Amino acid sequence: MVITLQFVAPVLADGVDALNPSITRTERDFKVLAGADSEQSGVPGITLDKAGVALLAVDTRGAALGGDRYLSYEVQFDTGITQIEVIWQAADSKQYRYLALPYRGPGLYRQDLAGVADWPRQSPTLVLKITGVPFGRIGLSRLAIQPVGGWQEARFRARQWLRERGWSQGSINLAYNYTYDTGWPPLVPALGGLALLAGLGGAAVWRDRGRALRWGVGVFLLAWLAADSAWLVLQGSRAMHTAERFGGLGPKQALKVSDDAWLVDLAAGIRAQVGDRGERIFVASSGDYRGMRTAYYLYPHNVHWQRHGPELPDAGLLRPGDLIVAVRPTALAFDPEEATLSAPGYPAVRVALLLESPAGALYRVLP
Repeated sequence: MVITLQFVAPVLADGVDALNPSITRTERDFKVLAGADSEQSGVPGITLDKAGVALLAVDTRGAALGGDRYLSYEVQFDTGITQIEVIWQAADSKQYRYLALPYRGPGLYRQDLAGVADWPRQSPTLVLKITGVPFGRIGLSRLAIQPVGGWQEARFRARQWLRERGWSQGSINLAYNYTYDTGWPPLVPALGGLALLAGLGGAAVWRDRGRALRWGVGVFLLAWLAADSAWLVLQGSRAMHTAERFGGLGPKQALKVSDDAWLVDLAAGIRAQVGDRGERIFVASSGDYRGMRTAYYLYPHNVHWQRHGPELPDAGLLRPGDLIVAVRPTALAFDPEEATLSAPGYPAVRVALLLESPAGALYRVLP
């Protein structure tokens, strides 16, 4: 995609000392160049365009960008977002430079800028390029560029610890691919080490094992309560946000404003296409949660969802009239010119496109 945004000349002389050492921008400060501002269930966000791209201009006039600094950003939610990049114009060549930022889903992230080639000392504008599925959504609530230092590190860790976290869409029964991004040190080993040091210190001071044990246990419990304080404090705001979002709604209305809303809409469109004819429906997705939930919303129709292994069964098992639901992300690719659906290592299947949405698409197998 060709970026046509033109960067103007820096408004300040090349002197970092005269610039602001740090900047912070919120969702109200971003200028949407591609995509659109959107609000769903009272929650503001950015909707990607039909090509699956959004461009956000960030005003950085008067800010020091170079030197020993880092860029941090916070994503509250996303629907089908795969990559976030920052774009700037190199001072010498005037060429556009791209830097892929770390992203694994909603959370608080940080990128060290010190070693980035051609990173500008100052620039009037930076552009964020967000890529994902067509008409996907993202809630980018905050972006900051700050100097590296002990106080900034402490503030970043505190914000990371105290921020509200959404559901990771992982299993609530198994600790499978689970990460808790509190950073180093891990809380439980740190608390255990603190209690051990307290116990050893108490034993050295009092020469009384019982008193030292009580001291160590007491320190451990106080430290554990301090570690849980963030979770306890957030319970009130979480309850309030839940009541604001779902209060007074029935089960069907609540689904329309939930994180599954785009999957619910896709399933509703499919049910309207299927009716009561009893066609076989094959749900294909490389996203475990999204494929499983789409299949769930399509029941009690004749649905096949293969959780592990290939997204679709052997091509020889498909027959004309079968329906294929490709839920993003998926390895399946549709060729509109050939009217075929294929994947690496999977033969092309002739299909007709019946329905397309930000969550996926519905196809009918042709003879």
